[in-house]
Order: sequence, then C-alpha cells, then structure tokens
Amino acid sequence: MKTRTLLRIVFGILFVLTNYLLPTGVGTFRRIRNIGSVAAIDIFLGWSIIGWAVALAMAVRTKGLRPPVEQS
Repeated sequence: MKTRTLLRIVFGILFVLTNYLLPTGVGTFRRIRNIGSVAAIDIFLGWSIIGWAVALAMAVRTKGLRPPVEQS
C-alpha cells in the first residue's frame, strides 16, 4: 500500500472519530454536570444523526455547569 493512501486513510479515520465524539468533547470542555449521559448517548446513539444532535444539544445547554475545581 502506498504511503499517501495509508496517510489518507489514517487522517480520514481521525477526522470521522473527532466529529463523532464532538459532543463529548464540547461537554468536557464546558464542564457540564451530566457528561456521562452525553458521552453514553454520543457513543451508543451518535451513529444516528438524531442521537448525535441530542448529545450536542445536551453538551451546549447553559444550565447545570459544574464549578471549577479549586486546588488548595
């Protein structure tokens, strides 16, 4: 297999996985309380557009943000 073809396949897989797990990443970045629910819906139902959209909607809503962790 040529190197270019292999690189295209690897980058294609990374692109698809990044977009597939986007709601989980957004929820983690925003520190939402129900990140477990978002991740479960994203992983198990993200293959359907509706499941992915529901997970993304849960990740971007403004209610229920966790306070930042304070280190002492």
